[in-house]
Amino acid sequence: MVAPRAGTAGRQGNTVGAEMCAALECSGHARGVLKPPGVSFFKETLSVDERLARLRRNVLAFVGRALS
Repeated sequence: MVAPRAGTAGRQGNTVGAEMCAALECSGHARGVLKPPGVSFFKETLSVDERLARLRRNVLAFVGRALS
């Protein structure tokens, strides 16, 4: 996902980006409800709560970068 930066930077074409799941299904993958696409070569060791916290941090960081 790509978003323009806020203000002058965005008007000048500056953007920020983040890799996200297709159809924004990241929450379902983090909860283990949906199987992640593709082949994974490692096993996730975080708990569901830890994965959700990481997802929240990543989304908030992306929005924060877009607004700065």
